[in-house]
Amino acid sequence: MNVLFDFKKIEKISNALADPNRIVIIEAIRTRSDWMNLFEIVKLSQPTISHHLKVLKDAGLIVPEKFGRKIKYTINKDVFSSFAQYLTGYGK
Repeated sequence: MNVLFDFKKIEKISNALADPNRIVIIEAIRTRSDWMNLFEIVKLSQPTISHHLKVLKDAGLIVPEKFGRKIKYTINKDVFSSFAQYLTGYGK
């Protein structure tokens, strides 16, 4: 493998993806154009979702963009791609 990886970053991403609720949130962000209703799509309390969003953001997996008082989250494809590239190195 000729790509250098930040193992602290790999650990942070792995921990963020370890919670099934965060996977649901990522999938909701990835597949929904109705991003303003994330709290209705994901059946968790607002404080719980906010906590999960912070963990995902801190891991670099999602990117927030402010629209007035609302925040739109998008998937950070570069981070997912790098993480996938790291993981696929184990399959060889």
